[in-house]
Amino acid sequence: MDFAIPNTIASLSPITDDIVSTRNMSSLVTSFMALVYIDDILVTNGNSNKIQVLITQLNQPFALKDLGKVSYFLGIQVHSTTKGLHLSQFKCISNLLQKTRMLCKGISTPMVSSLKLSASGSKPIDDVQLYKSTVSALYTLQYGLHLKRSNHLDVIGFSDADWASDPNDRRSTLGFCVLIGDNLLSWNSKKQSTVSRSSTEAKYKSLASLY
Repeated sequence: MDFAIPNTIASLSPITDDIVSTRNMSSLVTSFMALVYIDDILVTNGNSNKIQVLITQLNQPFALKDLGKVSYFLGIQVHSTTKGLHLSQFKCISNLLQKTRMLCKGISTPMVSSLKLSASGSKPIDDVQLYKSTVSALYTLQYGLHLKRSNHLDVIGFSDADWASDPNDRRSTLGFCVLIGDNLLSWNSKKQSTVSRSSTEAKYKSLASLY
């Protein structure tokens, strides 16, 4: 079993369930957040010394490998900054670009933001399997996410909609994001399941997707 520890985050090695464990140590209740995937565990706590104590105790019944501060976990690269942690999937994105033969010199705006894609008027895709695997990979990709200490834990949500954005069926595209404190927790963008008769209706549907 592999174990890694970042500043106040310890990484023991992969993630299927989120496990919150509370353990009594020297009459003080210490809480740990552990992410477990097969034989990889990532542990976080506000005190790095307490993480070391936990690792020492777990190393008695189990054979652990301490990987130190977390730098890579489940395809996500972790970089420590002066304000927190920066999470990115740069390696996964690079591999995907190589797979699709799309590696090139980057620019700030790679395509027209107002472009409307249509199901008609274009050539059929030669490699359907490559297209499906690429789209599937894009669903789980994020370029970068910065996590930092926050002075509050208020839950804040934002939503919007692009009315009748699909030229084929006139359905709108919704988008929303949810923050806890100053940190982004959840976000999504997808086509609405029904046609909205106005931009106001489309925006209300987008707002409802937050709940």
